[in-house]
Amino acid sequence: MAYTNQTTSSIADFISKLNTFLGANGWTTHHAPGSGEFAVEKNVSGALWVTMACQWDTGTPNRMGIYQWHGLTYNSGTSPWLQNLDSGSGAGSTTDATLAGERIVTLGSSGPSEFWCYEDTNYFHVIIRRDTAKYEHFGAGLMDTYNDWVGGEYTYGQLVEKTSGSSSAIQADASYLLDGLAKDSGAITNMEQYCATVHIDGMDEQTAGMIWGVVLGDQGSGNLGTDTAANARVHINGGYRAGLFPHLHGQFAGTIARGLVPMYPIVVSYWNRTNDDVYGPLGVMPDVRGVSIRNFTAAQEITVGGDTWVVFPSYQSSTSSAAGFTNYQGIAYKQVS
Repeated sequence: MAYTNQTTSSIADFISKLNTFLGANGWTTHHAPGSGEFAVEKNVSGALWVTMACQWDTGTPNRMGIYQWHGLTYNSGTSPWLQNLDSGSGAGSTTDATLAGERIVTLGSSGPSEFWCYEDTNYFHVIIRRDTAKYEHFGAGLMDTYNDWVGGEYTYGQLVEKTSGSSSAIQADASYLLDGLAKDSGAITNMEQYCATVHIDGMDEQTAGMIWGVVLGDQGSGNLGTDTAANARVHINGGYRAGLFPHLHGQFAGTIARGLVPMYPIVVSYWNRTNDDVYGPLGVMPDVRGVSIRNFTAAQEITVGGDTWVVFPSYQSSTSSAAGFTNYQGIAYKQVS
C-alpha cells in the first residue's frame, strides 16, 4: 500500500520510475525500453489476474498502446497485444500513428513532466501531467465485486478526441476510467477498441471462450468488438460518466469551507443485450471517485474523515466549451500509505 509523486524528464524516465515503484511494492514487472514494452501483473488468486501491458514507438514516442491479458505470466518473447487470452483492445503495432487507433494513453512526444501513482494490494492507478494543465489517467486493478460472478479485473487508458472545433472533451467521443458514456461519435467509429475492458465470466448469455466485457455507452449489440481470439465480448455499463451515481451526485460541488465534498463511486453493471436486462451492480472501482473540482485545484489533497483524497481534472479543467477542456469533471484518488 503506497503512493508516489515524481517528476520525469522523458517517456523512458517515466516508465523507469514507474517500473521501480511498482516492482518495490509487490508487482511483477517487465521492462524492455529498447523495444518500447512495459508490463505489470499480479496473480491475485486462482482465476484473478490484474494485468496491463504497454507498447510505444521508440522512434517517435507519443502514445502508449494499453493491453490486458489473462491467466498466465507475461511472455517476454511475445508482443504485448498477443499475450495469453488478450482482451482485443489496443492496436497490434509498434508505430505511433497506428497505436493511436485503439486503446491508448497519450504521454506527449517529450514525455510527461510529472506523475502520481496510487497503489494497493489489487490495483495501481496512474496520473500523468503532460504540461502545465493537461492530465491523463490509466491503470489496472480488481473491482470490489458483489455477488457470485467470476472476474472483476479491469484495465483502462484514456481518449480525448476533442482536439479541434468548439466542443469540450466531456462528450461521448472521449473515454475516462471505466466509462459507460463513451460511444461511437464524431470521428470515432470504433470506441469499443478504446474503452476499458473487464474480465467477466459465467454470466447469462456468455458461452465458452467469452471472458471479456467492454465498458461502453449505448452502442449496438453487434458493435462491442471481439477479443484477439475472435470471441465476442459482453457489454458493461455505468461507471464514471453514466448510471445512477454520476447522474444524481456528479453535479454537486464541494468546498473545504463547508466541510462537504460530494464524491461518487465508479460502479458498473452487466447489460445483457440478448434480453435487454441489466444485472448489477457488479462491483466498484476501489479507492477512486468521481468529483466536481469546481472549488479545487489539480493535485489538491482533501481530508474526509480519516482519509486523504487527491483530486485531478479528468483532462484539462476550464469552464470554456472549446476543444480539449473538461470543465469541472474531476477524479479523486484515495491516498493509501
